Amino acid sequence: MTSTERRCDVVVVGAGLAGLVAADELTRRGVDVRVLEAGSDVGGRVFGTSGGTDTGAEFIGKPHTQLRTLVGELGLRIRPAGIDRGPILWRLPTVSRVSRRPPGSLADLCSLATAWWRLRRRALALDPVRPWDSAGIRKLDEVSLADWLAASGASDRALELSDALVGGFATRPITDISAAHAAWWITAANGLLAAMRSGQQYFVSGGAHQIPRLLAQRLADRIHLALSALLPALTSTLRSEREMIGYGQVDQAGGTGRARHRGRPRWCGIPAAQHHRHARQPRAGAGI
Repeated sequence: MTSTERRCDVVVVGAGLAGLVAADELTRRGVDVRVLEAGSDVGGRVFGTSGGTDTGAEFIGKPHTQLRTLVGELGLRIRPAGIDRGPILWRLPTVSRVSRRPPGSLADLCSLATAWWRLRRRALALDPVRPWDSAGIRKLDEVSLADWLAASGASDRALELSDALVGGFATRPITDISAAHAAWWITAANGLLAAMRSGQQYFVSGGAHQIPRLLAQRLADRIHLALSALLPALTSTLRSEREMIGYGQVDQAGGTGRARHRGRPRWCGIPAAQHHRHARQPRAGAGI
């Protein structure tokens, strides 16, 4: 087995939309960047088919000004989604139908409304700018949204409906999203109904999955895919604060050899929906 070491200024771990945008911005500023991705493709939660159908994240909201700017820079166009003007395709584990009213009994819908209204009450007590400094935020972050809603009286059908509603824009099941993340989403939009409408006003003509594809084309061979051992290797590089602000390395093992990417890691980006599932060493300090 051969071994090589590739030095660069910055190693970006993860070729999701955030990682690609960061790498693209750094590259345009003259920084030597390498992007390491555990999966076999770019885009993270933004993916789709070659025919133009989005099967991951697809909507863009009016508050997403930076994303709309990026779409324009890439030569893409957005169009009104219009989903608030017509019936919805509800795809649940036990039923699939098109209707304006969520499928379920009156008792199910009441439990759905009650559980979310309780979360709204907790959410509006948070600081929208610094939610991590708010009272009770740690307890909310220790439980998934699914468990919090269930403990607040949501029925099984109400949980299915919540999964469909949240999954439509978060592209993650509510078992993978912390209650704190959902609460912050509500308080940032200044209300539950506003939050529901905040991220689904537009769609990208031809599919949002074109965004990471075009960014990847600009980054070209700076992206390295299919690094299945990436996350354990990354964890080993972040054992101490000294290593985080000094040199770090991530090993890429392949069938013909091993490449070591060495850069100066200063930030580690984790999707907000996944924060409660990751142990961090060292633990984040106050205010982080």
